[in-house]
Amino acid sequence: MDSNTLQTNLKIIHLNIRSYGKNQPNFWTLMENLKSKFHIIVFTETWSTLDTEELITYPGYKTYAKSRVNGIRGGVAILIDDSLHSHPVDCKCSFVSEVEHLMISVSLKANSSVLIGSVYRPPGSDPYKFNTDMLALLNSTVCLNKVCYICGDFNLNLMNYASHAPTNEFLNNMFSSGFRPLITCPTRLTGHSSTLIDNIFSNALSYKENSGILYADISDHLPIFVILDCKIRLLPKPKLVSFRIKSEQASINFHTFIENETWDDAFAATKPDDILTLINDKLSSAYNNYFPLKQAKPRRFKTIHKPWLSVSLLKSCKKKNKLYKNYLKTGSPDLLKKYSKYKNKLTDILRKAEKQYYASKLEIYKDNLKELWGVLKEALHQKVSYNRSIPLRINDKIVEDPLTIANTFNAYFATLGEKMAAKILPSPVSHQAYLKEPLINSMFLTPTNEIEIQNIIAEFKKTSLLAYLIYLLILLNVLLSVYHFP
Repeated sequence: MDSNTLQTNLKIIHLNIRSYGKNQPNFWTLMENLKSKFHIIVFTETWSTLDTEELITYPGYKTYAKSRVNGIRGGVAILIDDSLHSHPVDCKCSFVSEVEHLMISVSLKANSSVLIGSVYRPPGSDPYKFNTDMLALLNSTVCLNKVCYICGDFNLNLMNYASHAPTNEFLNNMFSSGFRPLITCPTRLTGHSSTLIDNIFSNALSYKENSGILYADISDHLPIFVILDCKIRLLPKPKLVSFRIKSEQASINFHTFIENETWDDAFAATKPDDILTLINDKLSSAYNNYFPLKQAKPRRFKTIHKPWLSVSLLKSCKKKNKLYKNYLKTGSPDLLKKYSKYKNKLTDILRKAEKQYYASKLEIYKDNLKELWGVLKEALHQKVSYNRSIPLRINDKIVEDPLTIANTFNAYFATLGEKMAAKILPSPVSHQAYLKEPLINSMFLTPTNEIEIQNIIAEFKKTSLLAYLIYLLILLNVLLSVYHFP
């Protein structure tokens, strides 16, 4: 399959990640090492809570998540490419087991959509009740006559279907409902066992499907995927982005121009507006000359979300996964030792690279509180949510509507001053009785000079190159040339 076809074909990947918070860096590093982007990412065992669901996020994707309400761990999530229209679907089934599920409808073309499911059966739960619930889900109006891809960790080893009655029943139910497993090799490998408990079930008949397993040590489960020959709605043609090439030599040349410019034509003008216009025109012309505007196409798929990951580190991560794959295929103790040694060394290097990256950013923004908090939130993988509303009791009624709450606060504070003023009793004493006699000579202004103005301007925050040049221009060519100090 050529790269252009691979980019436009719909790609789905599933992984039991066993804690998104812990293992998401390794997962996204794997994604950045791939040549094309997966459009749909399905997770099980996110170990999220209602408070941490918003942390399951990544640039370019829309997240749907459902956490386990009672107990810890569990949790399912589906991330859909932003370029695809999607919405959650309620299967309206009354389940009797502890199954966790999430269904999302994804539009591919006009009048064409697929249903993506994430299903997780907790180990130790009743498999017969689970089979009953799965049969109800597959036969519900949500799935009937729909192209479906049900991804998940079912904790039923399909390799034992002949000897394990609940697994045999589960597989028969899937076949009878028109679903077939796309993965036929073990997805969870340990030193003493290999099981096929993760899978992608499909009922599609009109698509050619290429499925497989990715060998990566993100969790104790292997990622599984399927690529369809279905052409998704293409992203808009990338627009050209503009940027300026700023080199050290160009900065030196521009500073030299500023220092050598006499600005005679600007100072010859008599009106302040004309002076500023001439200065601005000459400054803009020089800026465009020394820092020309260039255009280029943006990179569509390869977005590095972790800037500390250099090209060499990404290659090292790829090599680590190859070592892991070789070990899984052979089970050789020597290969395990080689892989473990390489992994431990690489993990240490990655942690140091990330630490150094954030340490340098904290040093850069140590005087900017807003940017500093942004760096801290980025380092802690925190995302601020503005969509939540805290319930408020208004007139003995619990109100959750954000607009009603906002209007209530607005009405309260808009009339607060008037209400407080009404409570102040009138006084026969005028406010002037509390004021002392005026002193006409109570203000003193000391004369200024060139040095004081230079010091004030030097203390301005130079937030950008252009701002710095404006300050320099004012300092060298405007104030000292126009104003004459005593």
